[in-house]
Amino acid sequence: FLALHFGLSADKNETNADQTFSNPSLDHFFATILLICLLFGTPANIFSIRYFYSARKSISTSLYLAISIIDTCCCFSHVPVMASLYASRAPFMFSSPTVCALWE
Repeated sequence: FLALHFGLSADKNETNADQTFSNPSLDHFFATILLICLLFGTPANIFSIRYFYSARKSISTSLYLAISIIDTCCCFSHVPVMASLYASRAPFMFSSPTVCALWE
């Protein structure tokens, strides 16, 4: 199982790139978790950004504001991965060289 999971062949010197681990049920499960994080995390982080932006300025509120902004960006960065998992790992957005260049 581990050899198949990590894409290794019986020979230790060669890898088997043709056999990749893909489980559609597991892909949909992970994509659903990412969707839940997007649907709940983004509004909560936007609320936090608005609160800490209007709060009295101190080092702690500035740090919490930065953390909320970064967490919002993390929520949005999962969208292409989520779309690819729902599309049976089709490249979807990653087939475009422009998207790949922006993703790096």
